Amino acid sequence: MLILLHKAGGSASEWFSASGSYAPYADRGRFIILAPESPGQSWGTGAKKWGYDYVAINRALEEAFARCAIDRSRLAIGGFSDGASYALSLGLANGDVFSYIIAFSPGFIVRAQARGRQGPRGGEVPLVYIAHGSADNVLPIASTGRIFVSSLRKNGYTVEFREFSGGHYLSRQVVDQAMSWLITAFHQHRSGKIDKSHS
Repeated sequence: MLILLHKAGGSASEWFSASGSYAPYADRGRFIILAPESPGQSWGTGAKKWGYDYVAINRALEEAFARCAIDRSRLAIGGFSDGASYALSLGLANGDVFSYIIAFSPGFIVRAQARGRQGPRGGEVPLVYIAHGSADNVLPIASTGRIFVSSLRKNGYTVEFREFSGGHYLSRQVVDQAMSWLITAFHQHRSGKIDKSHS
């Protein structure tokens, strides 16, 4: 299953819009998409804060587990902009729940004690995919994406980094590459309640 978190001021329906629906990727990769709505305008209560939105995500997860047959060893979380920041933060803090993270143009990471298992090559799970535009004027890559990638790699995470020539948006090519990465990871194979014992 892939959990997708929308941008600030956005909505879950954006992941399924006619111009760029993620449903075909789910069909091709044989996974479920869970796209919750943030309780407020954005995820958390501001930069570098948790808020209580993880509770809403937990409820959505529990409903999905009750209704669908989901392999809990293959859970991914991702998002765009503020949604990417929150997904990256939750995924890293709950590495024992999420095996994969996809962050499209993230702007911050909430500091927390990371939890997770050790991978076969010694690197910690989850595996991380970050894509960020080199001309992003909303969340400049030099003070966000590049720093996050460098820090995560220094801390033993395996990070796939896609720096593209563009601004603060998602192109079909960038999404195609990220979804291909995820589908490959899901099929190569590599539970769940989110913990927020860190605020």
